[in-house]
Amino acid sequence: MTSYLNVTTTDSDNKTVSSLLWLPYVIITVVCLAGLIANFCCYHRKRRLKYLRKVEVMETRERVIERRMVLNLIKAKYRTCLIDEESWDRNRTNVMTLGPQQIRNSTSDSGIAHL
Repeated sequence: MTSYLNVTTTDSDNKTVSSLLWLPYVIITVVCLAGLIANFCCYHRKRRLKYLRKVEVMETRERVIERRMVLNLIKAKYRTCLIDEESWDRNRTNVMTLGPQQIRNSTSDSGIAHL
């Protein structure tokens, strides 16, 4: 036992206190690591959400372009059908107003052979 200014300590007390000196450092380290891990997770979660939004926008743009292309094809098909019907109607009215001799002359002029 040692006595210093009326304080008495034993060697066993010194060993207990010195054996627990590392505990605050471990606690500080664990708290810092937990903070770093939380920051890492939040950062990557935000980036993942941003990436998913970007992918969704790109998919939407691709679908819009595809719809426009299909719509243009449908419009073109509809226009050709209208043009075909108009030309068929014109030819039909022309044939109805022509006489038999005029029909023969118009077909022979176009290169169609008569049987």
